[in-house]
Amino acid sequence: MSKLTGELTTKLKLAILSTHPEEDFLELVGDLEERTGIDYLVETDGPFGGRVLQYLQLLNKKRTILDFITGYKADLEAPQLADPDIIKFFEQLSNVHEYNGPFWRYNPATFNTSIVKNKLPFIDRDEIRKRLLGLTSNDFKMLVVNGEPQSGLSYFGWFASHIAEEIEAYRYVEIDLKDIDLQTPGQITDADIAIAIAGKIGMPGYSADRLENFKYRSFTGKLSSYLHEQKENVTYLFFIHHFNPTVTEMAMNMVQNIAKMLYMEHLPCYLFLSGCRQVEDWVGELKELIDPVDIGYGSFNRDDLEEFYKGAYREISKKYAVTISEHEFLTATASLVSDADLAVMPSNVTVVSRQVLNWYKTFIKGG
Repeated sequence: MSKLTGELTTKLKLAILSTHPEEDFLELVGDLEERTGIDYLVETDGPFGGRVLQYLQLLNKKRTILDFITGYKADLEAPQLADPDIIKFFEQLSNVHEYNGPFWRYNPATFNTSIVKNKLPFIDRDEIRKRLLGLTSNDFKMLVVNGEPQSGLSYFGWFASHIAEEIEAYRYVEIDLKDIDLQTPGQITDADIAIAIAGKIGMPGYSADRLENFKYRSFTGKLSSYLHEQKENVTYLFFIHHFNPTVTEMAMNMVQNIAKMLYMEHLPCYLFLSGCRQVEDWVGELKELIDPVDIGYGSFNRDDLEEFYKGAYREISKKYAVTISEHEFLTATASLVSDADLAVMPSNVTVVSRQVLNWYKTFIKGG
């Protein structure tokens, strides 16, 4: 394990003092003792800040300070992760290039900030934003989004891809099982999914042909090694969607095994599953951690659309030099979705939001 520089150790101490009163810090140290190998065995009569620094120096000496930081990060609440001093600390931490372990490529503050700042239009998707924000303070960085067809599940992936477009360190990896089913009709196997993942991230050793004697546990181990050895400053956002009855039991076992690996090894990755009711059959610790978000299925009317457009106008006005009034904006967007569209488009945020986004990109940015 790598050690922190003296400067970063001091900044970590200041971050701790701003987020954890002594009682909370002692509780955190106790919780992490098994991971770090060090109890709070320092002077008890000195200033709290001095004792925190002594503790961090002991962690540095034992080279388990990365384990402490991982636990410290997981203990932070969303408002603390948005604190400018905390954001600055993690940014400086991620910029220390000699640290090539997976933690150093993961910056929770950056992810949270991108979620807060990302203003892609949403219709009744506040719960998804809330849950995404919660992932940064949780070692289990997985979210399952379920819903009926046409309820806007694909929009979730679109939202995640937009985050990756805005932040260079994030890489969006979409595995669409519907596409796999079209290419290899029949059952979607664990090998099919493995080939798709390997192809998207450039992991060698897996061709487009079906693999003979494929073992998903072996693949998961190689995937772990590949992610650990990545020298690029990359955080992967894996989005696997369009689960259906053709996905074999072995394929689901592999997805569960990958989720467990990412969780246990604290790799700089997020795993998003869409339309995956099969997680209800998972067993063990992961099942207890999964809390799927179910997207409501209903229709929206002209009044709903107008409120949606007003919200979009407010967000657009914050980001761009808008030269038209809200009334003019509403008039211009009113024709984007016809009454006939509304009659056959139950709650499809993907269609509506893309129409609005494409319109204001061409009209405001290009006009």
